[in-house]
Amino acid sequence: MLSQDDIVRRVRTVRFSSKQARNGRKTYSMYRLAVLAQLHRATLYNVAATGRMSAETADKLRSALSMIGAIT
Repeated sequence: MLSQDDIVRRVRTVRFSSKQARNGRKTYSMYRLAVLAQLHRATLYNVAATGRMSAETADKLRSALSMIGAIT
């Protein structure tokens, strides 16, 4: 089970990944992760910027990240 620190780290990986990496399907975009987690994109940007999230957001992101597998 992913801790909140792990979730923040993975969201930041998606946020700051290059467009070239996303086009190569190595990682998801913020939009695709938001759709998969059923969250608003702004919520993901806030998580990446502040490192904080509610328990409900953490659960949704944990589920979405487990569905897509490990993001490198």
